[in-house]
Amino acid sequence: MIINKVVDGINYVYDENFWTGKKKMYINGKEMRKIGKKEFTLSEGETTYVVQVKGSFYSGVTLYVNSKPIELIKNKWYEWILIFIPFLSLAVGVFGGAIGGALSAIIACTGTFINATICRSKLNVVVKVILCILIAVASCLAWWLLYAFIVSLLL
Repeated sequence: MIINKVVDGINYVYDENFWTGKKKMYINGKEMRKIGKKEFTLSEGETTYVVQVKGSFYSGVTLYVNSKPIELIKNKWYEWILIFIPFLSLAVGVFGGAIGGALSAIIACTGTFINATICRSKLNVVVKVILCILIAVASCLAWWLLYAFIVSLLL
């Protein structure tokens, strides 16, 4: 997941790998050196940038560039709901025992990632809402189908 924003003529790019959690930060196309878990630095001529990253892809990302806050992503109230709707499949999955619980957790996390990606896109709000609801329904349906298939194999 890559987030890009230009502020005062400076291009900030934040890259966070969903699977590994590895984070990278770029300013004007130059990769910054990582000095902490969520802290980066870059010297460009006489200017030195120290960037601290707060938040995540799900909760929203704010950069503190030399202590000045720059908001890359901020969730609106409805985006919180849309992003986490796929976790409703967890409520159903816990009744399926260990297999059902594990399946529902994997499917819920995948649906949440897809919905967060949709909410970060430049689509129309109505299209975002419809797509996120469809992903949530597909998550529950996928859990039911996978669980029924596994149970039929075991019986």
